Amino acid sequence: MIQMLIHLKRQWAERKINEGNISFYIRRAQEYLEENFDSDITVAQVAEAVNLSEGYLQRLYKKEKGISLMDKVLWMRIEKAKLLLENSTLPVIDVAVAAGFNSRQHFSSTFTRLVGCSPAAWRKSKGNIQVSEGFEK
Repeated sequence: MIQMLIHLKRQWAERKINEGNISFYIRRAQEYLEENFDSDITVAQVAEAVNLSEGYLQRLYKKEKGISLMDKVLWMRIEKAKLLLENSTLPVIDVAVAAGFNSRQHFSSTFTRLVGCSPAAWRKSKGNIQVSEGFEK
């Protein structure tokens, strides 16, 4: 009976250690995303940064955060774009590039799909209707 209790305690302790490691990897992945989301990053780069395989990292991240790594990157880019649209007079194409999108079309379609309105409509709804033609303002 005592051996069984010792065995159960060891299994519980190992599970706690593994759960702590999972949190560590997820935290490191999240930090990497926060530092690099507006550049052209891949799952492979994130996995390499946290020293896990791509597939395992993707499964862990989805399980812990409820969203895939690349969907998280898209949301982070959209949040940055929303802030830029609301607080700057940059043209939409410059907002797209600053937020990490490679094309205005991809940015506009992704923004509309995730936010429910176009970037221009978002800007207008937030009271920022001035759009600069360049950087002179």
